[in-house]
Amino acid sequence: DKTLVAWVSPANLTQQGGSVLTLENSAAEFDAIVLGELVPGKWMAGSDFFRRTEKEQTDWPVETAGPDSIVQIAIVYKGRQVTLYRDGKPYARYTMQGDPKVFAEDTAVVIGLRHLDARGDRYFAGSIDDARVYDAALDAATLAALKPNGMGDPEPLAWWSFESGRAEDHMKTFPDVYLSGGAALENGR
Repeated sequence: DKTLVAWVSPANLTQQGGSVLTLENSAAEFDAIVLGELVPGKWMAGSDFFRRTEKEQTDWPVETAGPDSIVQIAIVYKGRQVTLYRDGKPYARYTMQGDPKVFAEDTAVVIGLRHLDARGDRYFAGSIDDARVYDAALDAATLAALKPNGMGDPEPLAWWSFESGRAEDHMKTFPDVYLSGGAALENGR
């Protein structure tokens, strides 16, 4: 079980397939918070070759936040059940077809880029104010109580607030960090 959480401001709602936050192992298997890959303007749980992704997103809400708004997006994995939340409220829910993916010591966290081997324009366009990984499935009340740039309860496995002007994991779970592809830190994002 795990939870990916981020507070973001999309630059536009027409972007396709950029990831806000990705966990990826050495076999290029990944789970991610993605905007607009299959349906423009809709959040989804991205995964390698859509193995843990719901492809039918017709009834899911279209994002309305723009560059001047911050929205919390969370994806909770509990066994085979995947629930997406927007600002602590349920956004979409489904049961993945295969087994959940376990991420261990060989895991990389990728922020902004879809996954490590992504080709073309697979970056999230916008800003990321705070990003976290939890090693448990959080519920709606816990997600709603979390605030960006403050620890909160429970303690995350990994946490990037960017407030220091550096892309550092405050929890020191992922100590190696570097920026690439035009990524920059500005104004705590």
